[in-house]
Amino acid sequence: MPLVVNSSPGSSPTKGRKNDSGSKSQPVTVLLRCSSRLVWFLILLVVCIGANILIYWQQDGENQIELVKIAPARVAGGVNIFSKLAGSQTSNPTQVVTHRAVTSQQPNLTTSQATPKTSMSVDFNNPTDAAHSFFTVKQKDASLHYTLCDKLELHIEVRDRHNKLKTYGGDYFWVKIFSKDLDTSQAADTITDHQNGTYTAEFVLHWTGNVHMKVVLIKSSEYVALLRHHREIGLARFAYDGMFILGNQTEIMPCHITKDMYLGSLESQRSRGFCDFSDRALGYPWFCLKPKTLPCSAWARHKGVLPRGRQYSSVLAKQENASVQHRFANIGQTGATAIQVVSIGNTSEMSTCTAPLQPCTQGIAPRPPSSVAGFYFRKEWHSLTCQLKPFVTKTALNCLRDHRLYFFGDSTIRQWFEYLSVRLGKSMQEKHMQTSQHCGPRFAEDKSSNLTIFYRHHGYPIRANWINVQDIKYAAHEIDGLQAGPNTAVFLTFWAHFTSTTIEFYLERWKAVKAAIRRLRKRDPNTPVFIKSANTREQQGMDMSNWYAMELDKVMREDLINEPGVTIIDVWDMTLSHSSGYRVHPVKAIISQEIKVALNFLCPQTVA
Repeated sequence: MPLVVNSSPGSSPTKGRKNDSGSKSQPVTVLLRCSSRLVWFLILLVVCIGANILIYWQQDGENQIELVKIAPARVAGGVNIFSKLAGSQTSNPTQVVTHRAVTSQQPNLTTSQATPKTSMSVDFNNPTDAAHSFFTVKQKDASLHYTLCDKLELHIEVRDRHNKLKTYGGDYFWVKIFSKDLDTSQAADTITDHQNGTYTAEFVLHWTGNVHMKVVLIKSSEYVALLRHHREIGLARFAYDGMFILGNQTEIMPCHITKDMYLGSLESQRSRGFCDFSDRALGYPWFCLKPKTLPCSAWARHKGVLPRGRQYSSVLAKQENASVQHRFANIGQTGATAIQVVSIGNTSEMSTCTAPLQPCTQGIAPRPPSSVAGFYFRKEWHSLTCQLKPFVTKTALNCLRDHRLYFFGDSTIRQWFEYLSVRLGKSMQEKHMQTSQHCGPRFAEDKSSNLTIFYRHHGYPIRANWINVQDIKYAAHEIDGLQAGPNTAVFLTFWAHFTSTTIEFYLERWKAVKAAIRRLRKRDPNTPVFIKSANTREQQGMDMSNWYAMELDKVMREDLINEPGVTIIDVWDMTLSHSSGYRVHPVKAIISQEIKVALNFLCPQTVA
């Protein structure tokens, strides 16, 4: 079934009717033999159908160039997963997938999302083709010489597989400039989507020397539309298992955030019902299919199941055009491949290009308006929001003396725990516990500095190998159990395991955590809380897409930017621009810079 249906009023619903008078089976012969009453009935029927088609065109043709029809998919057992997952609101299986026009001021997080001006559809049959697309420098002058703190503009033009300029926007790019010989790089300050197949990326030039550019197509506008559609119809993507153990008996059952989960080959067993392990106090749902013989109380272990998750994704996508899916693709450059940046008077090779930066006080915005969060210069991260100071082990220990640090979240915040437990010196020792190294709990302490650090995963959903359910606790409950005070610091990050859920589910998770943060700060308003943003990662399947991570990070910032006592630490730009490439677990060179930023916020007076 084709995905794109031409909804032009110029089309005719009766197009293609044959008129062969030489055939006795033609409709004309049949009509002549019918009574006049039947003729008038058929004429009336055609008129009614035509009127409905015209109304349909008029209703959808104003803002929709093309309509995308997605037929309902069914899992084993004949259950309509589209209607079950979306409830009574999706009784009509036809879905219209649209692209929203945008103007972006924060490119790395909002290139394809902002307040919509118009609604525009995408053509799944003719997606963006990176091989035909290109970018070029908008030259300041013929010499391509720039001065420190000048603005650099790149013109990006996207074309389809027929090498024609696209007529709509919505493509998702990562754009950066760099000087490889200096270990120096920066993401774009802004990317403007002109909604006509062209984009403008802008940079303030913060260092001198030869500067090169790179534009990567992360997701075409068609791929973005497909991802958005999957998020809307597949409310519980990916897959998880629960292991039930009683004596020598073991059963493994599917688990998820909803009873309407995909069961695959076990669909016929849905009627057996589900064990409800939801946390009523927090409003967090979790269910497992009831075992055949064991009681729900025998639930003992949890695991993420990638194969069944991919199987579900293939069910969702089986009637969609797979050609829109693509890997990261570099966009070719035409014209000059580098520019030369010089300093006025040759007095400085680097500048933040702003007035003197303020100290890194808790609660300030993670990035300036219409600007990237910072840039790398000679491997060191330079913030554009506040003045960063370096630290070594001695000054870090002075900063953290008498502190209790709590890290709750996914493995990217676990990296902070592991980095500190190793880099703070031999006196910092981790206590080896009989728990999962990936999900915790984990604990380390430096008795000489009266410093303790603690890590635990944020709770379900968790993509991990088998872990004991008794070790899994929700972060909100953990925060409620903490001793408040200025020497207690909480570090949070929730994103990597939520890309296969909806925006609404993600915000509900933060809602309970925000309530716990407020209770913590009510006990002592001087208790600092830090949220590490999402970071870029390598190319992954649809359920772990960077576009989903970007979307989650965007709404997190909007939801928590004004929360009292909360500081958001922007690591998205740090990972996007670094020369090491894109990894869900950034290299130690990046982790050290992330922690430098965190320590500057935690105790700016003692870091030197």
